[in-house]
Amino acid sequence: MRRTLVFFTVLASCGLISLVAASWVATVYGQSAPKRLGGGQAGDLIVIPQATGAGQRVFVIDTRDRVMGVYDIGDRTGEIQLRSVRNFRWDFMLDEFNGTAPKPKDVRAMLDVP
Repeated sequence: MRRTLVFFTVLASCGLISLVAASWVATVYGQSAPKRLGGGQAGDLIVIPQATGAGQRVFVIDTRDRVMGVYDIGDRTGEIQLRSVRNFRWDFMLDEFNGTAPKPKDVRAMLDVP
């Protein structure tokens, strides 16, 4: 009789624990990927997260439009702050910028041996 009572007590405790654990599961809501003007695809974006001391920094690169954005996300508040946006299309058209010797044109001149 005592063993039966202990068995049902343990069984009831397990059931209660599983009910409590099931109620702790958070509901997760999703959001569909944003549609882009001009028919771009979700694969046009590259997202690079980086941990910082105060939260996270996220780099978002749009490979189609050649634009990069930088966001900071606060650890405690979850606040998102846009730090910088830059269209880098024109940056890559420069032959050199802040270059040190040998500069690209110097290397090119060294390789153009007659």
